[in-house]
Amino acid sequence: MVKEKYSRIKKRYGLPNYEELERYFRLDKIEDDAYWKLEVLQKIRDKLSEIIKFLGQYLITDHDYKIMVEIEAFDDNDFNKIRNLLKKISITYNKINMLCMLNDIDEKEFAELVTEGLEVFKSSQEIIKELTNKINQHWSKYETNKADEVEKHYLG
Repeated sequence: MVKEKYSRIKKRYGLPNYEELERYFRLDKIEDDAYWKLEVLQKIRDKLSEIIKFLGQYLITDHDYKIMVEIEAFDDNDFNKIRNLLKKISITYNKINMLCMLNDIDEKEFAELVTEGLEVFKSSQEIIKELTNKINQHWSKYETNKADEVEKHYLG
């Protein structure tokens, strides 16, 4: 069983509890085979990828109306938070992605990246909640007659 295999490595490297990983990364569908470590890292990578896409859409917009309106909710401090978090997550994502592509994962690297991936994911949650709350507050105050103003910025 994957949980038992993970527990053996957990003891050696002081990994987080399996239940915590399961909670955030949904490990329940992982096959109990030779590639289970690869699959765990892929689950973490996929979650980090979602965050990268979420954050990235506010830095380089494709003139999507929704994003253009939401960007109005942010100040320079918010954009700095986005850039710093994106940098941190991207570094971890790239490390995991490289190992997944090479399919060459030893126990030590696995342990380091599971720990790092969980830490980065958890550290992103507060900022994502903060940004999402700002976005939702902005939408709740948004006036539809401002649409003309936003359209002036459209370059398409």
